Amino acid sequence: MRYSEDNCIADFVIRKETRLKYPGACSLEFQSVMDIFTTILLKWDCKTKTSTGRGILGTVSAFFAADEEQGRKTLHRHWQVWIKEMDQTLRNALFDNDPNTMKQARKNFLEIVDNNNK
Repeated sequence: MRYSEDNCIADFVIRKETRLKYPGACSLEFQSVMDIFTTILLKWDCKTKTSTGRGILGTVSAFFAADEEQGRKTLHRHWQVWIKEMDQTLRNALFDNDPNTMKQARKNFLEIVDNNNK
């Protein structure tokens, strides 16, 4: 189903009003969704601070998240995720001055991402 811009704005207004009317319930629901994402998709155990396997990004070595409410009264999360398969050499190559090095690093990175989603 496609939504018009008016429908999207109306949906946003309803969600914002609900968020303001029931901040505690909305916060709990947001936390539940984030827990599912972290546990199931990233395969990260927040209690033991360990990976439980290879997730959608790879094998998580470390994880940090910070939640905040935006000015438009919606919740969102900032993530910092360290992935075992994404080593410092590859990170450096992604920002190398040599275009060929960058191109190869990007190819390697995409292979890692694609392999994690099979």
